[in-house]
Amino acid sequence: MWKESVDYFTIEVLGLSGRTNDTINFFIYDTVKILFLLVAVIFIVSYLRTFFNTEYVRAYLQNRSEFVG
Repeated sequence: MWKESVDYFTIEVLGLSGRTNDTINFFIYDTVKILFLLVAVIFIVSYLRTFFNTEYVRAYLQNRSEFVG
């Protein structure tokens, strides 16, 4: 999905070829992939946090050791 878009961008839009294309392609592809995963993790964690009440978690962790929370 991302690879084809990055290939099109580096080859057709930027007009690169050879090692320069491989280098820029790798950098853009990995940057897009990392940013997408970061946004996905932030969204999932934010969504899951809506289900937990802060007072309930504090009360649960209050009598636990520091290793647990």
